[in-house]
Amino acid sequence: KVDNRGRVVLMQPNTGEINRLASDATITVQALMKNFKDTIYIPFGQLLGSQILAGRGPDIPIVIVPVGTVESRVYDLFEQAGINQTRHKISLEVRTTVRILVPLLGSQVEIKTEVPLTEAIIMGEVPQVYFGGQPIISLPEVLKTVPGEQ
Repeated sequence: KVDNRGRVVLMQPNTGEINRLASDATITVQALMKNFKDTIYIPFGQLLGSQILAGRGPDIPIVIVPVGTVESRVYDLFEQAGINQTRHKISLEVRTTVRILVPLLGSQVEIKTEVPLTEAIIMGEVPQVYFGGQPIISLPEVLKTVPGEQ
C-alpha cells in the first residue's frame, strides 16, 4: 500500500500462496527422495586425497541413499540496497539428509538448498545527509527554513 504521496508504507506478502508453494515443494522433494538411490564410482587414488594417485586404482562404489525426512522453512530478509533502497527477499530453504556409504565407512551429509520465492526493492526518501551509515543528528526545523520564505 502507498500513502497519499505515493510512498510505500505497507507490503503484505500473500502468505497463503507462499505456504502452498512451500508445502508443494516439500512434498515433491520427499517423493523424489523416497525412490532415490544412486551409486557413483570413484578411483581408489582419489579417495586417498593424493594428487599423484588421483584418478588411479580400481573404482570404488559409493552409494548415496536418503535418510530421514525433508524439512522446509520460509524466511524473509531485509537488506540495504543503496542509500535509500531496501531489498525484501522471501525464500524457501529445503533441507534433507543423505547417507554416503563407502565400503567399511558411512557418513551422513545434510543438503540445504535455498529457493528464492520473491524479491522487491522498496524505495525510500533520499536522506538530507549521508554519513557512511553512521547515525547523525539532523538539523532542527528552524535551521532548515530559508530566510524570507515561510
